[in-house]
Amino acid sequence: MALIGFGDAPEAALSEPPLTLVSTSAREVGRSAAARLLQRIESPDLPPQDVILAAKLIERASA
Repeated sequence: MALIGFGDAPEAALSEPPLTLVSTSAREVGRSAAARLLQRIESPDLPPQDVILAAKLIERASA
């Protein structure tokens, strides 16, 4: 069985086996969400938008 987590919790490296993670920048997620929120406040009729942000795979022993 393989297990992969999401986030970048320091505790993941301490588990047994160490947990593989997909990590994103919380700062970039927040910046993107705030920008989109401001756009929607100014123009409520804007259509939904998919936003793709970079992620990093932190490979450890669980996957």
